[in-house]
Amino acid sequence: MIPMLANAEQWRLHPTYDGNLERIIDTPKFTYFLSHNQPVLEGTIGNSIPTMSLWRYDKNADEIVWLNKSNLLSESVVFYLEYNPTKKYLLIAYESGNIDLLYDDETVLNIPGLKLASSEYTKNVTGASFSPETDEAFVATDFGFFVIDDKSGEIKYTRKLDKKLNGVVRMGDTVLLSAEDGLYTGSPKSYKFEDFSKIDHFEGIKKLLRLDKNKVLVWFGDGWDGQVYALTMQDDGSLDSSYIINTMLRCLETTSDGAFISGYFDIVNVDRNLNVTQISMPETERNSVVGHWNGLIYWFNKERDGIMRKKVANDGSWMLISEPMVPNASNAYKSDNMVYHPKYGMLVRNHGINEQFPSEWVQTT
Repeated sequence: MIPMLANAEQWRLHPTYDGNLERIIDTPKFTYFLSHNQPVLEGTIGNSIPTMSLWRYDKNADEIVWLNKSNLLSESVVFYLEYNPTKKYLLIAYESGNIDLLYDDETVLNIPGLKLASSEYTKNVTGASFSPETDEAFVATDFGFFVIDDKSGEIKYTRKLDKKLNGVVRMGDTVLLSAEDGLYTGSPKSYKFEDFSKIDHFEGIKKLLRLDKNKVLVWFGDGWDGQVYALTMQDDGSLDSSYIINTMLRCLETTSDGAFISGYFDIVNVDRNLNVTQISMPETERNSVVGHWNGLIYWFNKERDGIMRKKVANDGSWMLISEPMVPNASNAYKSDNMVYHPKYGMLVRNHGINEQFPSEWVQTT
């Protein structure tokens, strides 16, 4: 009997693409797509935890490439992304807690601190924001937050607050913390969550997005009650809130001059001075995952049909720029239940269905 052995360098990674995009992040040189490798079905075996891959469209080469540890990245299973438009890097958090800063010039700075930390620190990165004035990246986690010096690649300090957060933003000498149960403000020097004060009105927060050193957008609420407000810090440290939109929301992402919000019917662009412009979503792309950088070209996810580009014509109508593009990947899925049939061979549950084969459906004798 000859043993079937293979060295590590002989293994080849093969990506999968489900068509279910979590996010589209557009930048000056590249467009990034964070996609699920397979359907996420809560309560199932093997499919309840999302596993995601990172794809990148090169605007000069006009091609989509899967980014992984065989080319640019430190690892292949991506958990969270955020783009720093000032310093021009993409913060990539992996399933293991490892973090890369991928710069537009393709330099990669690896920050393994969370991955290497003791087991008392969970490895889930749940949010991130940037403070370019202080060369810092703030990273929210299941246990609190930590701060990266993005010049040296070192973790400056960690705040284990024993509180699951989904966002953290520095504003002046304070930080805003977001969780499912509300929005909190306090000093970044505080070591106890009890030192932070809750801000009324914000419940069920989904995301914080920093516009500049004294402005942040807050996305909260579920379904058609999704809302976005802008918070502005005044000179005396107080926070003023401004209503932006209330509708079914899908995306909140950074752009060249601020941010955009996509809802079921509309795309709302908000600049750093809180000027708001609104355009109607194409009828055929309503409720899609959307991305754009400067408002000239918009990306729309068409799920398994691919990712397409459109632009707004002078008369306000939408013009097709490119037909949907599909990454070069298979639609492979995990399967936990299989059965052998003497005539048909192995019968395998596929497409995210995780149930046993009932005996009355399959006769194997």
